[in-house]
Amino acid sequence: MVKCSSHTLTKTRIGKTMESTVLFTALREFTTGLLNQLLVNLAGQEGQIWLREFKRFLRKEPCWVMTILQRLISDGKYDSVNSNIIDENFPVPENFVLGSDPKAFHFDHSISSEDVVKEMDKVGYRPAMIWDLLDFGAKNPEEQRKYPIVGLGSVGEIDGGRSVPDLYGRDSERFLYLYWWALSGMPTVVSSVFEKRFLRPRLFDPLGLSLGILDPWSHGV
Repeated sequence: MVKCSSHTLTKTRIGKTMESTVLFTALREFTTGLLNQLLVNLAGQEGQIWLREFKRFLRKEPCWVMTILQRLISDGKYDSVNSNIIDENFPVPENFVLGSDPKAFHFDHSISSEDVVKEMDKVGYRPAMIWDLLDFGAKNPEEQRKYPIVGLGSVGEIDGGRSVPDLYGRDSERFLYLYWWALSGMPTVVSSVFEKRFLRPRLFDPLGLSLGILDPWSHGV
């Protein structure tokens, strides 16, 4: 038989009491403060982001580590961002490098997005991808208030449709939203004095900007 002194039993009881107190305090703080804040965040504008990161936390995975897409969105300081613009819908290609030498492509007639891409390819350019678009938007925040700017190089399959990232502005606000990939002709009018790299034909807005990125592997450029 193992004998325990009263001193040992006292220390054990004190230890258990302290553990219970710490656990109770942690639970009380979580349910009255942290949990309420988590619920507020999940219901907020960035709710999808909080939900994704919380799931990663529960799986003991790294969380709240910014990807290149998240960083570029943060750098752009947009007033509103479409909740579907996430890495799952726009995964970054392996060995992707931001483009250079942005150039505006404009047309004085109705043209489809597919034909715009073909016209870019003829002169050694590719359509801007979402990361090119966001890099441009962050460095030139005033441009999207002048005309819509789209990146035709990134097409996300969202809600059964094909969507491309779209920058536009209204008064003092700047937005990062999605627009559908246009397969039919749309009017596009862009001033040739601008050098950009994206394209944005819209039926309801005749001032769309078509941007291309110089492709060093095309046409010996």
